[in-house]
Amino acid sequence: MIQRATKLFKWNLLTYRKQYLGFLGLTFLALMVGYFFLTYGFSKYEDREWAESLLMSNCTAVAWFVAAFVAILAPTLTFCNMNTKESRMTFLSLPASNIEKFLVRYVGGTLIYYVGALIVFILASTLFWGFTYLIGSNLHVNPAIVLMRLPFYTEMGELTPIQGVEATVMVYLIALLIHASLLFFGTLFRKMSWIFSPAAVLLLVLFVSYHVATAVETHLSLYEDLMLTDWFLGAVDVVLLLAVALVYWLAYRLFCRIQLVPRYRFFNI
Repeated sequence: MIQRATKLFKWNLLTYRKQYLGFLGLTFLALMVGYFFLTYGFSKYEDREWAESLLMSNCTAVAWFVAAFVAILAPTLTFCNMNTKESRMTFLSLPASNIEKFLVRYVGGTLIYYVGALIVFILASTLFWGFTYLIGSNLHVNPAIVLMRLPFYTEMGELTPIQGVEATVMVYLIALLIHASLLFFGTLFRKMSWIFSPAAVLLLVLFVSYHVATAVETHLSLYEDLMLTDWFLGAVDVVLLLAVALVYWLAYRLFCRIQLVPRYRFFNI
């Protein structure tokens, strides 16, 4: 099974290399345009130290924006290789199980894009840093500093150490749940999944957030009491973990039901 999955992954990588390289090329271009635009704007300030500090903050914001762009779009493009009848027939008829095909495309839609985006970020930041020195610019973007600002962190506030760990895990699980939801809707929508999937997830997030906020407001005293315990956020983590597993399973089951000739124009079923 592992050997067959490895061959399928290599086939996927070679067959859709233009798609991967095109996406990563646009990511590189977005970073470079953002860096150049900011450097040009801040180069007019006389206070170099202040301008350089502000430039670093804004370059970090650009990197975060591009990272969010990649994180949102990548899972929605997981099954864009089956937009036509011919492409679906080619992929679904490969000598591999459904779970192998699903995992290979999932890795292709996640690992390749995310790792590739990280490499592109390091390359773009390093090239731009070197370019500013070559042209004698008085402002420089140090890629190491930008990279150190990128790791995600959570402000713990007045939480206990245990609650702090649980809160951090909760943030990552929420991010993973959003990723799983994007993958699910990316599997569901056949046309323009990169537009419809984020829109559907946004509506879902707004719906859930509204009802959670309403429940907290209605039972505020109970919520405050629960937040004083060390187990409440841990229980929320368990619920989120189960939700993540459920949504991934639903995405896989939906993939198994993809039809060669879908009954609906915009859907894969």
